[in-house]
Amino acid sequence: MSHSHYDVVIVGGGINGIGLLRDLSLHGVNALIIERGEFCSETSQYSSKMLHGGIRYLESLDFELVFEALREKNTWLKLLPQYAMRAKFHIPVYDHSPHNIVTTSLGSLLYGLLASGNDPIYLPISAKKTLELFPLLNADGLQGTARYEDAYMDDYGLGMANLQDALLQNPSNQAWAYSELRGMETKSTHEGTTYELTLAQKNSSQKIITAHSVIFCTGPFTDQMMNHLKIPWINCLRPSRGSHLWLDSKSLSLPHPMVMQDKSGRVIFLMPRGNKVLLGTTEKSIDPKNIDQEKFITQEETDYLLDCLRFYFPKINISTQDILAKYSGIRPLVVSRPEDNISSQSDVGKISRHHKIFEPLNNVFVLVGGKYTTFRVMVQDIAQTLCNRRKIPYSKKKTLNPLQGWGG
Repeated sequence: MSHSHYDVVIVGGGINGIGLLRDLSLHGVNALIIERGEFCSETSQYSSKMLHGGIRYLESLDFELVFEALREKNTWLKLLPQYAMRAKFHIPVYDHSPHNIVTTSLGSLLYGLLASGNDPIYLPISAKKTLELFPLLNADGLQGTARYEDAYMDDYGLGMANLQDALLQNPSNQAWAYSELRGMETKSTHEGTTYELTLAQKNSSQKIITAHSVIFCTGPFTDQMMNHLKIPWINCLRPSRGSHLWLDSKSLSLPHPMVMQDKSGRVIFLMPRGNKVLLGTTEKSIDPKNIDQEKFITQEETDYLLDCLRFYFPKINISTQDILAKYSGIRPLVVSRPEDNISSQSDVGKISRHHKIFEPLNNVFVLVGGKYTTFRVMVQDIAQTLCNRRKIPYSKKKTLNPLQGWGG
């Protein structure tokens, strides 16, 4: 820790902060990233393990987001195949489903077309063929199955691979874990405005550093952070909890991932991963003032996920004893306008997954919202702005370079 001044300090060591550090490192910008715990230890480690376009966003006609996410999915399938794997997803359609087999199949067809030729197009299969693939599936009212291609990932591994590459690309840049930002003050110097940051580190010592620019990539904790630091800010997050169960696959052998829906149309994924099966996710609105206390799965959510699984597989005796592990991640959902009031639980799933960038103070940026899959493009506007203000040529193509140590 020999440096005391940095051109850029990134606050938040999740996938967005790491992606920004890598982008800046590739352009030779002097930067430091700090994280209050381990890197990728919050939302970026507790995702649904999906690297995907988001087929459910087609229903809200958000084609732009789906197109961008599908492109990014295929980007990481090429750059980090060690942590991103293709899979054929199946959507069983029942008489009670929100959409019939024709409509659902057209949606999966459109989804494949939005991938611009990078994903295969699958035709639907009959109820009979579906039951041959999934013999334990509920046959009552089954119309058939729509299919599409997507990917699942090791979210932690992908994030840490990006962090390693960022530090290798520019060895003068640094990454500090267990360094929590406790205070920020504005200082005027002959070179212009700088920011003095007070950090509390793991050994309980304090460290003061300065920076020309500060970027907040603090996810669901952003409103809390802005208010704590007294930065001009209007709260804009409506965080939700996504909970998941790891199940033993002994009684539930699946050849392919499955997309299930509850009676309201809520999407739940069932993904085989070796000798385990991942079941999730929920979307529970939580109190933004008590995120640390509300980031754990509840019994209600556990029962909800198991009940959905039991409907689809009534012949299997699934119980809490089959649960190997549970986890929850907090999504930093951004309401369309800060003054909007999203009042009901059903509204939470309708909040856009687009990201937003704010500049509440000169050279202080805040990135909120978005989804894991699109982190590379989410940070580009900030990276380009920082490069432009430093007269550094910027190229969006640099982050498409192979990551050092990880092949191409």
